[in-house]
Amino acid sequence: PFDKRRNGIVWSEGAGILVLEELGSAVERGANIYAEVSGFGWGFGQGGLARSIQMASRESAIGLDQIDYISAAANSTVSADKIETVSIKNAFSSIGEPPPVTALKSIVGESYSAGGALQSIEAVLALTRQGVPAMANYEEADPECGLNFVTGKTLECEVNNVLVNSCASQARTASAVFSKFR
Repeated sequence: PFDKRRNGIVWSEGAGILVLEELGSAVERGANIYAEVSGFGWGFGQGGLARSIQMASRESAIGLDQIDYISAAANSTVSADKIETVSIKNAFSSIGEPPPVTALKSIVGESYSAGGALQSIEAVLALTRQGVPAMANYEEADPECGLNFVTGKTLECEVNNVLVNSCASQARTASAVFSKFR
């Protein structure tokens, strides 16, 4: 994803499961709580992803300036990666430069419906392990996809809030903010 030489989707299979539970129930049974879904947003059509990012931030009551990294939906298609880049820049324009960006599909490929679940698991792991995972196969920058990409190795840093983007056909988008449980 986002590499100038990208030429389309690498298909994959995958599955991921997250257990979502109301806080009171989890505390009552003594569960290990790894993270919380603090906000969710959705959008459709042109500008939909930027709207879903902003909606997720508002719902979470976490300002965009508190997002520590973005897990991009990027699937290595020229047009979709450019649209996501523009959407991220538009959503974060009020605060300046967006936070670091990574793309799990650079490692696992495009598994369609499982993609959002896998990215959500990646976000929870980043919150518990305190680092931003690196993208694979990013070697040549595309000037039309200029974001702060994490490449080479994991970026070890404090991670309290992660934005996960998911995009589907017919310009349907969703974004979720995962936050470290306190």
